[in-house]
Amino acid sequence: MTSDVRSTAQQVLEIIPLVMRTVAAELRRKGNLLTPSQFGVLVMLHQGSCNLSDLAEYQAVSLPTMSASISTLVERGWVKRTRLAADRRVVMLALTPAGQEELRLISQQAAAPVMALLARLTPAEHDALVVGLNVLQQVFATAEVEGEHREHGEGQSRIAQRCTERTQRKSPI
Repeated sequence: MTSDVRSTAQQVLEIIPLVMRTVAAELRRKGNLLTPSQFGVLVMLHQGSCNLSDLAEYQAVSLPTMSASISTLVERGWVKRTRLAADRRVVMLALTPAGQEELRLISQQAAAPVMALLARLTPAEHDALVVGLNVLQQVFATAEVEGEHREHGEGQSRIAQRCTERTQRKSPI
């Protein structure tokens, strides 16, 4: 591993917590008690219905951990459970209209402090950041979490696609 790659990796690991701290502080200030994991679930379900196993795999957490998160979101009325007509054993999770609205509000609240900080950038700095973020997204969207996705050879983008495919097969209930 070259010194440049090591340095870049260290920068990524230092920057992500700074961004999340800024976002979390703003959400707490606004009285929102949603955890980053729960926010991630809402974002994933905004893309389409998914089952519990796929959500747990996507976030690299255990089924009981994901189940607890989903139960909280169901209790708040933001997520609903639906059984597939083709296979009643499969429970799909989807955002409710209230969940979609909550995600919209939280996204606005989370974006506000980030937008304020980014507004300080010069146009050239902004353009460079956009290019870098696109590269970062491509790298991590297809990355495998060590030991988690090796069995199926799937990165996170493939799990998201699998959820979308299941959604398309779902019959309306």
